[in-house]
Amino acid sequence: MNPTILICLLLFLCTQIFGQTTSPPLVTDRPDQTESSCTVPKNSLQIETGIVFEKDSYTFQSNEHELQLLQIATTLFRYGLLNNLELRFGGEYDSEKFKMNGTEITTSGMTGVSAGAKVQILHRKNACPDASIIFSFDLPVGNENLRPNKVEPSVLFAGAHSVSEMLDWSYNLGVIWIDGKHSQLICSTALGIGVADNIGTFIEIYGFKTSDHDALFLCDAGVT
Repeated sequence: MNPTILICLLLFLCTQIFGQTTSPPLVTDRPDQTESSCTVPKNSLQIETGIVFEKDSYTFQSNEHELQLLQIATTLFRYGLLNNLELRFGGEYDSEKFKMNGTEITTSGMTGVSAGAKVQILHRKNACPDASIIFSFDLPVGNENLRPNKVEPSVLFAGAHSVSEMLDWSYNLGVIWIDGKHSQLICSTALGIGVADNIGTFIEIYGFKTSDHDALFLCDAGVT
């Protein structure tokens, strides 16, 4: 497979509802692939949502392929149950278009429904990083052509270091069990750069490796 075009556009919105008078710094799991290493404050509800558009064109076995993916309302709810424990629930609406030699197949529907929790096990201090473990379950809810056939559990370690006042380094390593048959390793690393008080940028490398396929690594960047 020889990829020729890959376009990805991400637009995310985030809001936080607090059960206390002070507002701590807002730390999100979006828009990059790397999950944050912090939990949301106790008694607060954080909602992260957005739109993702991807387009990939390639040639495989002399056939022209084009895949177009639009993810709408990719929403994640994060609720602080305890000081170091948050509950998580997410879902999205997908529209996929696949073309091969002029023939088009479109599939749309609800998918990506998941539930889980994040536990923060370390707090950033001196050389000690922020660190959390995320437990999640992808649920067989939504369009039967997009959803998993059964519950797919996953576990992910998320860490973060302060390199300087303007530079943060984050990283993830985890595994997801697919259909009870295959395991998929997932990893990512991201550098976040503070440009101004309320503006930052990031660059990221992330990848996947399933038990029956070669590893795939991708890179992205953005403004937050």
